[in-house]
Amino acid sequence: MGTGTSTVIISLSSFLIPAKWAIVLASFVNIFGGLAMCRIDPVPIDLRYWGPISLSMIAGSIIGALMLKSFPPQTFDLVLGIAFFLTSLWFLFKRSAKPLGNVIPPEKADRND
Repeated sequence: MGTGTSTVIISLSSFLIPAKWAIVLASFVNIFGGLAMCRIDPVPIDLRYWGPISLSMIAGSIIGALMLKSFPPQTFDLVLGIAFFLTSLWFLFKRSAKPLGNVIPPEKADRND
């Protein structure tokens, strides 16, 4: 489901549309937003870095969307609510990393990415 934009989109749009549709909407926003960012990002990043990450995100979005069919809506809403609550607690209590300044982007992705 992602963090940042997805968290906001899913949380707010769940008031208007079913949570499952909100996740699908957020997935599309992330996919197309990420593709747009590749074109306008001022820091050039090699295809060997963002290519595998992008393909993994697209595959994960498709697999996740297909898996949404297997959860009953009430169970899914409860699981999603618990996931958001725990994620909120994590963001609230985790230590912030110090800014790294001007870091040269890596040439290719590794398992941590």
